[in-house]
Parts: sequence; structure tokens; C-alpha cells
Amino acid sequence: MALAAIADVWFVVLWSRRAPGEEVWADPALIDSATWLVLLGSAAMALGMVSFGITLNDLLDIRRDRSLHPTRAIAAGRVAAEMGLVIALLSAMMGTLGAVALGRHAVVLCVVTLVGILVYNGSARFIPSFGPVALGLVYATHMVAGNPSVRFLLPVWFIMTHTLIVDALAYRIARRRPLLTRRRIVIAGLGWVFWSGALGAIAIDRGGGVERGLLALWAREVDLSAIVPPLAVAIGFAVFAAGQLAKPFDRARVAEKFKRYGSIWNCLYAIAWLAGAGYWGSAWIVIALTVTGLMGMIAMREVAGLREHPVGYRL
Repeated sequence: MALAAIADVWFVVLWSRRAPGEEVWADPALIDSATWLVLLGSAAMALGMVSFGITLNDLLDIRRDRSLHPTRAIAAGRVAAEMGLVIALLSAMMGTLGAVALGRHAVVLCVVTLVGILVYNGSARFIPSFGPVALGLVYATHMVAGNPSVRFLLPVWFIMTHTLIVDALAYRIARRRPLLTRRRIVIAGLGWVFWSGALGAIAIDRGGGVERGLLALWAREVDLSAIVPPLAVAIGFAVFAAGQLAKPFDRARVAEKFKRYGSIWNCLYAIAWLAGAGYWGSAWIVIALTVTGLMGMIAMREVAGLREHPVGYRL
């Protein structure tokens, strides 16, 4: 999740510094500062938001986790609830301070996103017809926090839609209660249509007004062929999902797998958009982030496995 969050924000930051016309509306702090500074600040903002959301989730679910997920730190008693609250507050502060490197508008949107995370964890995630939509909105606002004035919002819509689909699939596969029935799916779909329309209206307004029509939704001086790589990534996820559902599976394990692997797709979308537009220098930055993050995840899993099952000799 942290890897996906950083990739989302880095895409907006790198796109805003590279794409023609974006620098006109972006905060001067985002454009004029050194690349390493804005990437460091945006990474701190993303990590702060993710840490805040995860810790808040564990704090609110202590009683539930003690029966369903007893190995989690707070539920198992390895971390006191008071310490969890301190971590959540420090995470929110780290995210807000990281946003300072991106300008004052980024700070405001960072705070709005933190409030959205609080609402989602506090109530929205328990409402199946609203939870996936709310999570998609959280990811969208978090992504745009990198540059609240970004004009090209189609990649943001891709991430919002992808997040909604992944969360809904994981919810339905795990058979969480209350069940995600067809009626609730339709209601969630209507919510997605509404917020997609709202995002499109903002994009048209920023892209030059209604007189440009649908062309206002596209980035200026970027060839339409740039949409091919992101569409290929989306098709790749559909193939992955179909493959997972076509064979017998353990519901809890596959639902968790959808969440983990679905997050990796955020990185692939960022790479696809940047590479498709020809911004290979920026794309390689996200590629390096993705490879480093995946290697770190693999190493952490191996270390965790060794702790649970230490290496020994069989006589």
C-alpha cells in the first residue's frame, strides 16, 4: 500500500514538472524546487497518509482483530493502544509536513485526505454500497495532493476506478458482512458514475472549457497513443483477476491477495502513463521505486518466514 501511495503521488509530481502547460497552474514550490526535495516531500506525505490509515484501522478494530486477526501488533498486545494513537498522530503530522515541500495547496488537500481516511475507517468501509466508492475517492484526493491544480485528470480517474474495483472484488470474495449484493453493487456503480462525471467536469474546466469538448480531458501536446500502455495494464489486471477466480481458492487468502497485488498495479499505471507520453526519465524514477519496493517486500517476507520457522539441521 505504501508503494502504491508513493507511486501515485510521484506520478502527479513528475507529470506536473514535465508535461507542457502544467507548470503554469502548479504551485511554484512544486516546479522551482529541486527534484529530490519534491520527491522526498511527496514520499513523506504518502507514507504519512498510509501509516495514519493503517494504524487508525487497527485502533478501531481491536476487538474484531482479537478474534479474526490475533497476530496483529495491537490486537496481540505487542503494541499498546496508546502507542498506536501516538503513531497515528505522528503519521498525520509527517504527511502534512511532507506536503509543505509541494506548496500550501498540497497541505490543504493533504488535510482533506486525512479527514477522508478518518471517515472511511470510521464508518464508510462498513457500508458495502459506499465503502469501495469512498476508498476510490480517498486514493484520488491523495493522488491529486501532489499537485491540486493538475490539469490532466484521466490517470486519477484510472486509479479511482481501479481502487474501487479491487476493494469491491476483495469484499465480495471474502464474503464480508453485510454482503455486497447486486443491489448494492448497482448503488456503488451509480456513485462511481457521479464522481466520474464530477472529475470529468473539473478536467474540462481546467483543460480549456466546454468549447474544446472531450479534447479538454486529454493532456495538451501529448499524442493519443499514450493511452495504449495504461489500457494494456488495465487489461493485464483483468486477466490476472480472471485467472485467480477461475480456479479453486481460499476466499480469505485470495481477497488479501487482490488487495496486495492490486496495489502493485498503481505503480504499473504510473509507469505506463509516463512511458506512453515519452517521459522516460520520469518513468525510470518510478520503475526504480517499484523494483526497490518489490525487492524490499520480498526480503521482509523472507525475514518474517525465518523468524517463524528458523533454519535448522535435521539429524
